[in-house]
Parts: sequence; C-alpha cells; structure tokens
Amino acid sequence: MTHQVAMPYPPAAPPRNGFGITALVLALIGLVFSLIPLTGFIALILGGLAVLFGLLGVARTRKGVATNKIMSWIGTGLGGLSLVVGIVGMVIVFQAADQFVRDMDKISDDLQTSPGSAQEGIVPASPLTETAAPAQNTGPLTSGITDGMYHVGEDIEPGTYKSAGGDGRPCFWARYKNGSSEFANVITSNLNDGPARVTVKSGELLEISGCQPFEKVG
Repeated sequence: MTHQVAMPYPPAAPPRNGFGITALVLALIGLVFSLIPLTGFIALILGGLAVLFGLLGVARTRKGVATNKIMSWIGTGLGGLSLVVGIVGMVIVFQAADQFVRDMDKISDDLQTSPGSAQEGIVPASPLTETAAPAQNTGPLTSGITDGMYHVGEDIEPGTYKSAGGDGRPCFWARYKNGSSEFANVITSNLNDGPARVTVKSGELLEISGCQPFEKVG
C-alpha cells in the first residue's frame, strides 16, 4: 500500500503596506510644517508626496497585496489637506512680503518729502542762529539794509527795495504780516543768487539774510 506524503503550502507573502504607511507619515509631517510660518513650501511638497503614496497604497489594497486600505485613504486625505494649507500659507507669506515692501517704500517717500513746503509760492524761512540788529538811525532806513529783521514804517520806509543778490550765500528775504515772524504770518518770500526785489508796506516785518545791501528804488 502506497502512502502519499502531504506537501507543505508555501508561506503567504506578507502584506505590502509600505505605501499607505509612508503616505500617513508624510501627511502628518506636512501638516506640522503647514502651521509654521515660512515653511509652507515644505508642507506643499510633503502633501503632494503623501497624496501620491496614498493613491499607490489604495491601488495595492485593490490588488490584494496590501491590507491597510483605510490608512492609505487617511494618508491621501491628510496629504491633500497639507497641500492646500501649504498653498494658502505661501500665498499669505507672499502677500505679507509685498505689503511690507509697499510700506517701506511709502515711509521712504514720506521721509524724503520736506515738511512745511507745500504752500505754493512760499519759501520757508531758513533758521538763523543770530540776526543782526538794524543799524541805528534817527529815522526809517532807505539804503544799506542788510541782514536782520525790520519793521516797515519804523526801521525802514515802505516802498520797493532792490539788491544786487547774494553776498556769497543765497539771498533770502521774507515778508510777514502783523509784525510777527511766525511761519503762519508769511506773506511771501524768495531765495536766489541773482538780483532781488521786494515791495513792503507799513506794518509788515521784513527779514533779510545773505543779501547784498538793499536800496530803496520806489
């Protein structure tokens, strides 16, 4: 009598769950980077890889060579979330950088703008460390008027005065109303190197700096 010997079955191949596990790990790491400022591009890359490996893992489960179908789908979903959040983070960073550049440009433009010079036809008075006192005279001057502050009608006569120009510095003159040299009281002013001409009325204040002597011509 012949006895048949039973042949052992070959061992079953272990499930190939690597793609699903990789997808889940990459997705979780990508989500962490998506929450950190300036690292959105890392979340974008990891999220894309997680989606790729997750879909490969799902394909393996359909072929019966892997058993972690749920894990593969979770990795795919979280990878997609990481991908979206990474894109949003990068957009926010780029917008913030663009706004920062705009703000810095605006601040630079504001610093380059001279304050107090927006009034048309008005040249702001140069700050003087010391103004020369008008020459002593028995009456209002009509000639030899140099640097200083003059009350029209008291220190100098009303009328039109002319100067040859600057004395090596730009010739500056300014007329003030109400006898006050405050900027708000400026009537008109001028600053140049050439001949200067100014007409003043009684009660005004005339400031002169850096000019050759003014002489009354009218």
